[in-house]
Amino acid sequence: MLSEQLRAFFGAVPAEQRDDGGAALDRAIAALGQVDDADRRILVVTHNFVIAGFVRNAVGAPPMRWMDLGTDNGALTVLRYRADRLPRLIAFNDTGHLATL
Repeated sequence: MLSEQLRAFFGAVPAEQRDDGGAALDRAIAALGQVDDADRRILVVTHNFVIAGFVRNAVGAPPMRWMDLGTDNGALTVLRYRADRLPRLIAFNDTGHLATL
C-alpha cells in the first residue's frame, strides 16, 4: 500500500513519463542482464528507482519491494550476471569512494 506522500509523488509524474507495470524497466533488465560468451562490464548511470528495480529483480524480491531500496547520490551498486547462476548482488549503495564533509 502506498503512503499518501508516494501516491502524490507518482500522481505528479506526467502520463508520457510513466512506466506503468514496469515494462520499460523489465526490458532494460533483460537487455543489460543478458549473458553470452563475452565477458563484459556495463556502467549504468541512473536514478534511485531504476537501481532499486535492478536490485529487486536480482534478489528475487516481490515487485513492490523496489520502493524500500533507497540509495544515496553517487553511490555504487554492483550486480553480476552469469549464465550458470542467478544474478548476484555484489555491492549495494557503496559510498566509500565519496569524500566525507
